Amino acid sequence: MTNGKSISTLLFISLFSLLILSNLTNANSVTLTSEDLSELKSFRGDTSLTKMAKSPVYPSLTPQALTSISVTKDSDLSTFPGSGTVLDPYRIENKADVSISIGNTRSYFVVQNVRTTASISMYNVSNAIVRNVTTSGFSLTMGISNTLIENNTISAGYDALTLNGGLNTIINNNSFSLPIIGASSGIKVDASKNIIISNNSINGAIGINIGSNSENITIADNQIQNASRNGIQMGPLFSSIVSITNITLKSNNISNSGYSGVWIGYVSNVTLIGNYIKDSVQASLSLYSSSNVTLLTNKFVNGTFLFDMSSLKNFKLFGNTMDGFPMVFLNNANNSIINTQNSFLFIVNSTNILVKNSIQSIIKFYSSQNITIINNLQIDSLEVYNSKNLTVTQNVFSSIGDVIIQGTSHGFISNNTFSTGKATSIFLQDGDTFTLSHNSFQGGLSGTSLNNVSSSTIKGNLYKNFASTALVVQSSTNNTIADNSFFNTSTGISLTHTTTNLISNNSLNLFGTGISLSTSGKNNITKNNLQNSNNDGIYLYASDGVRVLKNTISKTSTGINEFGSKNLLIQQNHIKDSTLYGLFLYSVSVSQVKENTITSSKLYAIKLGSSSYLNEISSNNFLGNNVGGTQAIDDGTENHFIGNYWSDWISPDANHDRIVDSPYIIDGTAKSNDSSPSVYFIPTYDYQAPVITAAQSSINMTEGDNTKAVIWTIGDKHPATFLIIIDGVISGNRTWTNTTVQFFLSGEMPGFHNYTIVVWDEFGNFASNTVFVTINAKPTPVSSIATTSVTPTPTPPLTSPGSPIPLPNLWVIISGMISIALIIRIKKHRIK
Repeated sequence: MTNGKSISTLLFISLFSLLILSNLTNANSVTLTSEDLSELKSFRGDTSLTKMAKSPVYPSLTPQALTSISVTKDSDLSTFPGSGTVLDPYRIENKADVSISIGNTRSYFVVQNVRTTASISMYNVSNAIVRNVTTSGFSLTMGISNTLIENNTISAGYDALTLNGGLNTIINNNSFSLPIIGASSGIKVDASKNIIISNNSINGAIGINIGSNSENITIADNQIQNASRNGIQMGPLFSSIVSITNITLKSNNISNSGYSGVWIGYVSNVTLIGNYIKDSVQASLSLYSSSNVTLLTNKFVNGTFLFDMSSLKNFKLFGNTMDGFPMVFLNNANNSIINTQNSFLFIVNSTNILVKNSIQSIIKFYSSQNITIINNLQIDSLEVYNSKNLTVTQNVFSSIGDVIIQGTSHGFISNNTFSTGKATSIFLQDGDTFTLSHNSFQGGLSGTSLNNVSSSTIKGNLYKNFASTALVVQSSTNNTIADNSFFNTSTGISLTHTTTNLISNNSLNLFGTGISLSTSGKNNITKNNLQNSNNDGIYLYASDGVRVLKNTISKTSTGINEFGSKNLLIQQNHIKDSTLYGLFLYSVSVSQVKENTITSSKLYAIKLGSSSYLNEISSNNFLGNNVGGTQAIDDGTENHFIGNYWSDWISPDANHDRIVDSPYIIDGTAKSNDSSPSVYFIPTYDYQAPVITAAQSSINMTEGDNTKAVIWTIGDKHPATFLIIIDGVISGNRTWTNTTVQFFLSGEMPGFHNYTIVVWDEFGNFASNTVFVTINAKPTPVSSIATTSVTPTPTPPLTSPGSPIPLPNLWVIISGMISIALIIRIKKHRIK
């Protein structure tokens, strides 16, 4: 039985066959071969034509006086040659410098051999052929049917050819040239049905754009290059109100697309077969919210995929390749071990997957969990989406692609090597609870990027040779960035729109800006070491409530540079050898700057800009800054300098109250001064306890052995005193510098002994360590006198001349002595 669609299709075929033969009555007639006719007769509305009838070659045109042609009904066509039948269509031909508008016709007509800078528009037209025309654009709207657009050249500033409301139309073998930038389209199709777009050449903009309410579209054998956005786009970018179905993309060549080679969204029943897609900036293929999608024998080169697998239904891949690698598609592949070479792994909805010992692989996971990727020799690209429990360790990642992890939680990425990446070596987005530790990142634009990531740790990684920012953190909270090393990077660490993150104990050397915060309040920057920068060590912009504590900054442009922030705490930082300022506060308010040491800045140690107010600058040390001039400048209002040490203003102190008898005058319009400058250098407060390391935690020896000793190595930035407790007896109190303390055990009596050292620094921080010694008696006891010796030579602590040496907290010593005396017998020992 023949249905209505078949009748319509057969009628369309016959009309086209007759229409193409209709030029028999003029000198520029077309003769079709049997192959041409056979191909036209095979048309069913959903397959491609590999060849169309060739257009004749026309002679040169003579400029015409007519500047416009307007047809609004069939009778208007009668002024042109022809009779309007399928065998003798009206002919609008051999025209130059005209604009053409044709509407509301059903007669057969041909527009051919026209050269114009104006556009050609048609509306509510059937039975038309437009060929061999050079124009600035086609507009086909409001019901176009049984129409052939072929062999034309269109150079347009915006959409070159628009088809709205088309039916049974072929767009074949045309050349389109558009601006490289912008959202214009070479061919734009909306609300159309039974359309073939084949053998066209399109350069610039969006190549082919299929819009809403379109079906039965075949796009075949087209050459699309340099699209500013998508090479082929089907469906709207930002809306789900669409009906596009039964689409075939076959044997298209798409290269250098600014966004995606092919973008598909909200489409059903779509097949991509035999396409070649190369060098897309964003993705070779982007696929969202579509159903019944099949990829067959396509070749993708130098690209990647952006798939929202959770929104896809009935997705199939067969015989496709990426960079020559066969694509392996696994769905619901649980409890699997994968070991491949030169392949593209595409894994969906799977659990307990182990990928190991693979060489030169591209790996993509969607909606999977319990994934382990370990000991792979070369991974060219890794992408993980909407997954959980990911472990990536001991892999080598090449320079070809990046690692993208999105919508994923609970990940552990460690001990991997990343060489030069195209953009970002690891990109984490919309995830939580990640640990990135002890990875090596070298070269490229950026090493690691976190976007909307929380409760994660970036620790112990190496970042080296990055042209932009080594570590980028955006819109993220409660993360820890600690113990990482940065070398030769444009910017070390950058935080934007983040809160409550900790940046601690990182080392940065040879950089542009070390640590940069923008609109990122309530973060902590502590105990980092920054040196050798041609820009700022730490830069804060519009970041309130940030704590900058105990950082060491040397040889930078400005040690700490702050703009537009308030409620800052800048404390106990050491800033040295800045080529401009040690500390610059511009438009900073209600903040504290205290207990910092700033040395040898070329200009001022501290500068307050005109919009800075109500800041307190107290108990800081300013040494040798702005040599020959004042060490500070204040152009703000109501800022207070209190009790700072100024190396160029340390006397007189007639009443010996440790305060210089006259104030220190500050440069600047505020006319500030420090009314109580300190006579002595103020030791920067230290919260860190001394470090004690025992050579052995326990010793077992025979009585009389003269080779054994208890040995401690002790160290601290501000050493003060130590004491020894031997079997409960306090045996000496000495000052110390960073050194080694040892007790020889040759004279000790047999039995079980404990040796404890307690060490204090200048700020009362203390630490202790105990070594247990077992001495076994000889068969024939020999009396001996126990002797021990303390080997270090006492030296005074690191304080300025005239400063007292702080003693340990008295209550700690007394309480310790009383407690020990009550429970342990007292032995007499001699310390050498």
